Amino acid sequence: MCGDPQVDVAVVAETKDVRARKPHRCCACGETIRVGDVYCRTGTLFEGKWTTNRHCLRCWAILDALWFDADSPVMTGDAVEWALDCGEEWEDPPEHVAQLAFLLPHEMQIIKGHG
Repeated sequence: MCGDPQVDVAVVAETKDVRARKPHRCCACGETIRVGDVYCRTGTLFEGKWTTNRHCLRCWAILDALWFDADSPVMTGDAVEWALDCGEEWEDPPEHVAQLAFLLPHEMQIIKGHG
């Protein structure tokens, strides 16, 4: 979909939910991750360089749906850009994914039980 998974594979990747101690920006939507918000932090080692990606819960839910949802247009093994900016469109996403586009970042905190 967005990259060649045979080439674009991290040597090490660790993803976990953390609570922000300072403001961050979501690497996908650019919204502020506020102090106290829970967000998803992923560290990757790729070509000898460590990178940290931070996603608000809304964008992480979209990535999760792209990678693991049975209704996703992403074929098994396809790579998806961390920033969700590869120019591809999900023409007819399932309702639970489509609804994410209209949530405000703080609403996702409440839905996930963190707000």
